[in-house]
Amino acid sequence: MIMPKISQTILFEDFDESNEQLFCNSDIIILKTSYKKPFEKKKWDSLMNILSVDLQNEVEKYIRWEDQYNTLIGKLLVFSAYKIIKNQELKFEYYKRDENNKPFIQDSALNFNISHSGKTILCAISKHNIQLGIDVEEIKSIDIKGFNTIFHQNEFNRIIQANSIDSFYKYWTRKEAYTKAIGVGITIPLDKIDTTKNMISVSENNKYYLKSYKMNKYYCSLAYTKEGSKVNWIEVKF
Repeated sequence: MIMPKISQTILFEDFDESNEQLFCNSDIIILKTSYKKPFEKKKWDSLMNILSVDLQNEVEKYIRWEDQYNTLIGKLLVFSAYKIIKNQELKFEYYKRDENNKPFIQDSALNFNISHSGKTILCAISKHNIQLGIDVEEIKSIDIKGFNTIFHQNEFNRIIQANSIDSFYKYWTRKEAYTKAIGVGITIPLDKIDTTKNMISVSENNKYYLKSYKMNKYYCSLAYTKEGSKVNWIEVKF
């Protein structure tokens, strides 16, 4: 089990080109943020106005305020990373989704993936053409045996042997991160995916590497295509 090491904490308002050095020695950056309560209306309106009208509508379609915050903040983490890497602000009309609903930035080689659970949001970003996916889940008490049909036999055996909720979330987030990395979401049979090793080999030239992290009451996994990638964690505060 790995605890993420936060290299730096930065205010959202201070994210600019002066922080570009944060990316110099890293293949993948994971931006992490959490919130506890709603922002003041003035601040909320200011953050919403950064988005395009279409994306503002996407945020506002949710009923629960937590879902609105998770949707908004996830996009603002992409905005922050783009500003650092490209030294210019992201125009959100270029924020698109492919046929599998995976977000991407039009006319950009920047790869990113967003995940949220509870009141924590993560955004994994690479500027070196590394395909990636990330998933975070809030750890809750569940009946592990009720999920046997969605795990590979090797995974389920390890979960039962460990008799640990952490083991369940490790393999669950690995599955989600992998399917997000390949861009299909959980539309393939999950029981056919074995994540007990730190690498999934689709073919000789198509491999995905896995890392898992424990963050207090959250579990997170990252899937990526470049072996030995250096991962740097940064906390963003709004």
